[in-house]
Amino acid sequence: MRWLVKNDFFGGKVCIVNTVHDAIYLDVHLDVLDEVCAGIKRIMEELPEYFNSAHGYDLQVPFPAAVEFGASMFQKIHWHPGVLDEVDEVQEDGKVKECARTKLANHWNELNGVAA
Repeated sequence: MRWLVKNDFFGGKVCIVNTVHDAIYLDVHLDVLDEVCAGIKRIMEELPEYFNSAHGYDLQVPFPAAVEFGASMFQKIHWHPGVLDEVDEVQEDGKVKECARTKLANHWNELNGVAA
C-alpha cells in the first residue's frame, strides 16, 4: 500500500479493490500493468527480508508470489514480464489474431459501451 501511495497510485491508474489474507486485488490501467505487477510481486517476495531487517527475525523461507490479471476475477491469467504482448492465437495465414493487451482492451471497451 505504501508503495502505491508513494507512486501516487500511478497517476490515478491504480485503485485498491480489496485485500484478503495474503492477496491484494487492484484495478490497474493497461498502461501501468507491467510496472505494477512487477512491483507488487517484488514487494510480496521480499517479505522475509523485510521482517529480518525491520523486526530482527531470521526467516530463511522463500516467499514466492504469483500475480494474475484479467478483465475480471473470473478471467485471470498468470502475469509475467511481456505477457501483454505475447501472441495468444495465430491464424492459419500466420497473422496474429489477438494478444492479451488487445483482448483486455476490447473486453473493457465492450463492458463500457465504447465503440471499437
